[in-house]
Amino acid sequence: MRAMLPAGLQGLPTERDRFDILLDADSVTIETIAGGEAKRMVQNCAFEEMDEESWEQIAALAQVQQPRLFLDSKDVLQIPVILPRASAGQLRSALALQISALSPLKPEYIVWDFAEAARNEKEIHLVVAIARIARIEKIESHFFDQALMPPTFCARIDEHIVTLRRPLEIKNTFFDSKDKKILAAAALMLATIPVTTIAVAELLTSLNIARAERLEQDLGPKLAQEKQIRQEEMVRRAAAPLYHIPSASNRLESLARYLPDSDWTVASSQSADGRFEFVADMADRDAAEVALQAAPIIRNIRPAEEIPTENLRARVRYEVRP
Repeated sequence: MRAMLPAGLQGLPTERDRFDILLDADSVTIETIAGGEAKRMVQNCAFEEMDEESWEQIAALAQVQQPRLFLDSKDVLQIPVILPRASAGQLRSALALQISALSPLKPEYIVWDFAEAARNEKEIHLVVAIARIARIEKIESHFFDQALMPPTFCARIDEHIVTLRRPLEIKNTFFDSKDKKILAAAALMLATIPVTTIAVAELLTSLNIARAERLEQDLGPKLAQEKQIRQEEMVRRAAAPLYHIPSASNRLESLARYLPDSDWTVASSQSADGRFEFVADMADRDAAEVALQAAPIIRNIRPAEEIPTENLRARVRYEVRP
């Protein structure tokens, strides 16, 4: 019976409910709307200086509603762009071709989105919002430290809200979504990456650990504690490079976002050294490759193998090197 009620009557989040975190240079504002009731809390400190109580509040709210985080205006560069009216149906593709010229940083170092400001019979006026990936990943690290899913990163362009980066989400419509293969692959890779990381680290340190064990036998139990410290440090050093491998889930998210609606990913894999491979099934290969070149974290892409098909669609295995 309860399932037949509207979400608002069930106590579940509705489309009007929201949980926003607004960053400023010297303050963090938390705004929530739940069941028609609005609340606003202001922390008079920088985001990096929030105390444990503030994080506990964020964790409690995040259990009910996925947060949106609005970057400080100084972290978002806004660039006006004018495109011909004829490009109205392909605004993102047109901007993707120009983003390297518009941005002061290389495309692989940024995330971006746009909002339409105005249009007339000949032109469309847009505003492109650009943020550095390094800044977003620094903010994400604070959520990871609190064992929280990172937020959706947003920016305001006048009255418009643009989305710069989303966390990996498996929605209730997962099994009905055309992206279910990509999301399933992401979940599998997320489950195996920690195991792979530990396995590689242990392999890299096995010889040194064996030498430490022989040293302990020769010098006695007084060195046992020092040996344990050395082992932990060797594992940390061996695993450290692996932590800089781009997230497989973020790469899959970029594929889902930037591939044209007519195309999809058949398979994907990521090795411990960061090499990423995927097989794309495409209606228009040239258009799909142009779109993928705009994906922020899918860089150094190159076709590795053309796979024969029984129809007019193209199927290609691509490699992305770290």
